[in-house]
Amino acid sequence: MADEYDILLCGVTGFTGKLAAEHLLAKAYPIKWAVCARNEAKAKSCLAVLGEQLGKTQLPPVEVADLVCTTAEEEAKLRAVVQKTKVVITTAGPFEKYGQTLVKLCAEEGVDYADISGESDFLRAMVAHHDATAQQTGARIVVHCGNDCIPWDLTVFEMRKHAQSKGAELVEAQTFGEFGTGAMSGGTLTTAIYQLGKQRSAAKPDFDPLLRTRDGRKSESLTKIANPKKDVWVGEFGQYGGPWIMGPVMANCVRRSNALLGYSPNLVYGDALLRGHPTMAQWVGEKAYTTLVAAAVVMPSLFQRFLPGPGEGPSPRPWRATSSTCTASARWSTRPAGSRRRSRPSTTSQATRATCTRPRCWWRRGCSSSRTRARAASSRRRQPSAAAASLCSGSTRSSAPSWRSVRRKACFVTPRRPLPRGP
Repeated sequence: MADEYDILLCGVTGFTGKLAAEHLLAKAYPIKWAVCARNEAKAKSCLAVLGEQLGKTQLPPVEVADLVCTTAEEEAKLRAVVQKTKVVITTAGPFEKYGQTLVKLCAEEGVDYADISGESDFLRAMVAHHDATAQQTGARIVVHCGNDCIPWDLTVFEMRKHAQSKGAELVEAQTFGEFGTGAMSGGTLTTAIYQLGKQRSAAKPDFDPLLRTRDGRKSESLTKIANPKKDVWVGEFGQYGGPWIMGPVMANCVRRSNALLGYSPNLVYGDALLRGHPTMAQWVGEKAYTTLVAAAVVMPSLFQRFLPGPGEGPSPRPWRATSSTCTASARWSTRPAGSRRRSRPSTTSQATRATCTRPRCWWRRGCSSSRTRARAASSRRRQPSAAAASLCSGSTRSSAPSWRSVRRKACFVTPRRPLPRGP
């Protein structure tokens, strides 16, 4: 493999690809990089605009190849481009359409690969078809390497490390996502419509490829997904939270990490999107937008024209002012796996009780010792340890609740006491 480039960027004409190219141009890292595109003129035009905006005169070269290879000649042309680089980064989706041949070639040529995919079916297919080849050649294939699902996956990973530092095992994790105002890019919408509207195969493998270990066996570290089915009141945040389109994708990414790294033999993971405090106009607008996307899934030829297309996205000024936050809480066990005795809650789980919405939580049934601890915490009117707040990823908000929240938690460990509903 001739290492002519350190990085090859695919998808530069798309919304996210332009952002990636802008970042590389602005930072001016001491690396050699190039872009790969099907349309050379369009790619050079995008780079020229970015260079003018940033005051850069030295632009990366453009390699011409099609990511969708329908003939042997097209695949050979793409392979020759892949052989020139050490790492391939691609933002071109839907990845089931534009990424399968690229992953195959990277695995065969020993070239590292990363994408921003949020498609669980694509990840499953790549693990099933190319994992063994990539291990033989040394290629590192990293799917879900963007906002889907790096913040969520790393947050659970850090919680597992925190539990290990206490000599414990992570047994349950819950993440809460918050997003600022803004709309999805055209590429994201196109991928979502493609995924929701496609026909899925009825054939099923012996086990989920996400559970495949490095030696090809089924992992003994399993994950139970506990995403909410509807909006529920999250007392710790003082707002509602519920399901969202990327929740299952985040959960599948955590399932894959648990299968490979062995967080727990029976990890319970859930993810919810916090709704915030929208005005009536914002709420109506969100529902109308969701309805339009659903209509585009059912009849794309009629309704997709009203949504942003590939390469389009929100305007830069409001988009750059937005942010996202992933906050997490966890419960760990200090006893060996398989023990009959209930795991002792950590300080983190004490801060989590007010947010739990499942009616059959173990602490709701409680034992005498847990009720004693709850009464003592309530009488002392103190907050839980700040260790719970230290697990907040990407946010400066403390997750330590107020005294009122602690008092409400005392009700959670009292048997036969109903769970508090929304305000």
